[in-house]
Amino acid sequence: MNLIIQGPILSIGRGGKSAWLTNEQIEKEDIISFNCEENILNIIDIYASSFDLIVISTWENEIMTQYFSDKIKEYSNVKLLLNKDNDVPEVKDFNYRAELQNEAVTKNNKLKQFYLIYKSLKLDSNNSKNWVKIRTDQYVDLRYILNLKIEKNKVYVPKAYPRGFHDFYFIAKRDFMYKISHDYVFKHKELEANLHKDFPLNLAYNKSIFFRILLKARELVKNKEYKYFKYFSILTSFYIRHKIDKLFVDLPSEMRKGIIWRGQELKSF
Repeated sequence: MNLIIQGPILSIGRGGKSAWLTNEQIEKEDIISFNCEENILNIIDIYASSFDLIVISTWENEIMTQYFSDKIKEYSNVKLLLNKDNDVPEVKDFNYRAELQNEAVTKNNKLKQFYLIYKSLKLDSNNSKNWVKIRTDQYVDLRYILNLKIEKNKVYVPKAYPRGFHDFYFIAKRDFMYKISHDYVFKHKELEANLHKDFPLNLAYNKSIFFRILLKARELVKNKEYKYFKYFSILTSFYIRHKIDKLFVDLPSEMRKGIIWRGQELKSF
């Protein structure tokens, strides 16, 4: 089993206390600047012996202390992977709450996560290997997944819900994680601004020509015939529910307790 710790070294955004605030509720004081070095080293110290390979996948323009750089070199199975930010395809930023004047809220980074995953997976071509993905700015109790049986063509997530999922951490076989990460980054179609909904929709879009036809038909009648628009919307939802939702499997609920996000405990969900 391999582990990806992906994200920036300096992480700016919501913390555990403000995680569930809506975009309308969040204020400037809810935005946290969090240096992830200590958290990353803590994860490595605890779990280095549990994984064959640990990849710290971040950006080449991140500033790291010498202590951090030296410390990770002490572990033979830890690889620091520095990626180019401008290699990630661009998507439109979120158009809300402009008065916050904060990229952490308005910047749409959904492709960046999957780009870092995609690049990490290229370091080990063993397709039968299980890969775990977590964030640089979160501490998650990984004990519950170390002996978990992972099925092919499934993504194990914190919590799945109809036509969506939570993406704080997840697990899949290398071949499936590689395909869905690659396709989401390089074949991406903006179907929803929200990643949790956009990702499953893109899975369906890249998987089925029938689903693409349904979306096209729905778009054509959107402003003309409401009854047909409603009909095609029902069909797309039916397809997602029966063909895509089953790809997501809930991980043990115990993992959702005690998560630390940007230095603050995250309320269980």
